[in-house]
Amino acid sequence: MVPSRTPEPINIFFSLAPQDSNLFEELRKHLMILKRQGHINMQYDSMISAGSDTKGMLQSFIRTADIIVLLISADFFASDQCFEVEMPCVLEQYSARAAHVLTVLLRPTAWIGFPLAQHALLPPNGKAVSVWDNLDTALTEVAKGIYRVAEELIHRLTSGHRQVKPPSFFGTLHPLQPFVTFSLRLLRL
Repeated sequence: MVPSRTPEPINIFFSLAPQDSNLFEELRKHLMILKRQGHINMQYDSMISAGSDTKGMLQSFIRTADIIVLLISADFFASDQCFEVEMPCVLEQYSARAAHVLTVLLRPTAWIGFPLAQHALLPPNGKAVSVWDNLDTALTEVAKGIYRVAEELIHRLTSGHRQVKPPSFFGTLHPLQPFVTFSLRLLRL
C-alpha cells in the first residue's frame, strides 16, 4: 500500500506522440487516485502553454522527474519531439540513474534497436495496450506497474532513503547500459 502521506509528490513525466493522446488520457484516469491523494504530479507536453520555450520546459520536466514513462508506438518513433528533444534528455537521466524509466507499449510497433527495447515493459505480458480485448484491463495493468515503482519511491522518501536507483521491480542495471552511453555520445555530436 502507498503510505497515506509523502513529503512531496513524486514527479512523473510522460513522453508520447500527439497521435497517442487519447490512450494517454485514458491512462491518466487510472493514475488519478495517486494524484488526488497528493502522491504524484503528472507532467507532459500538452501542459506547456503556447509561446513558451517548449524544448526548455520539456527538458526541465524530464530533469525533475522521478519516473519517466515512455508511451511507445510507431508515432512515438516518428515524432521529432519525442526523439530529438525528449529522448537525449531521457537517456541522460537513465544513464545517470537519476530517474526510473518505464516503457509502455501502447500500440504494436517494431522497435528493434531502440536503446530501451529490452527494458522492463508494461503491460507486463508485452502485449500492446491497443490490442487487448478490454482497454481498461490493459491500462489497469500499466497503472499497477507505475504504482509499484511510485510506491517504492514513496517508501524510500518517507524512510529517509533518498538515493534514486532502479527498484527491485526492474532488477539490476540494464545490460544495454554501454549502448545507452554510446547513444548519448552520438546524440551530442
